Amino acid sequence: MQRITLHIPTCDNNDHPVPRSILGLWEAQIVDIAGGFTVSDAVGAWRSPTGRIYREPVRLYVIDVAEYESLRDAILALANRIRVALAQESVYVTMIPLEVVQVVG
Repeated sequence: MQRITLHIPTCDNNDHPVPRSILGLWEAQIVDIAGGFTVSDAVGAWRSPTGRIYREPVRLYVIDVAEYESLRDAILALANRIRVALAQESVYVTMIPLEVVQVVG
């Protein structure tokens, strides 16, 4: 299993909120690609090359998949479309191996 986390900013670079309808379209694409996700709201921070610290609200889309290799390129392509749509320098995606243990009674 693999865990992919897609960090999507909820505001553009001019601090305008991303419309809920647009987030909904991206969520539908995640479901089409991976079958589902878990979402959490968070705040990310990063330092630019000039030293300025940016803080921005993000939504973390956590996607656990068994067939990582077949989904990797599709998730990265979606992240790039989101990056372009929001005029971001980057959209952060993490991919880590995952051990799943199911506890049953």
